[in-house]
Amino acid sequence: LFGVGDEVNQDDVNDLVSQRDQEKYFFKLKDLTEVQKMFDDMIDESTSVGLCGIVWEGLENKRRAFPWLAKINIVRPPQGSNCMGSLVSSSYILTAAHCFKEGDTPDKITVKLEK
Repeated sequence: LFGVGDEVNQDDVNDLVSQRDQEKYFFKLKDLTEVQKMFDDMIDESTSVGLCGIVWEGLENKRRAFPWLAKINIVRPPQGSNCMGSLVSSSYILTAAHCFKEGDTPDKITVKLEK
C-alpha cells in the first residue's frame, strides 16, 4: 500500500495492511516524484512489460494472450465509459477508482473477460 503526501495517517492505514515481522507492506512517500523514483528502482521494464495485460493501440494482440484482462463498459450518456481491469480472483476484478462515478448502477455496467 502506498500513501502519498503529508495527509496520510499511519494509524488509519495500519488496519489495511498485513502486520508481519521483518516485512513491510506500507510505504509513505512525500510526493509523486518519490513514487515514480521508487517504481523505477523496483521494476525492470525490459523484463516486465511483456507480462502486462494492457492493450496498446496499433500492436497486434492475440486472443487469449492476456486471460486476466477485463474490459469494463459503463453506460453513461452521452458517451459512456470504457476501462480496463485485471482479474485478481474468481470473484474480483481490480480497476481504477476513476472508472466509476456517483450514480453508476450495476445494470449499467458490463464486464467482458477473454475466454
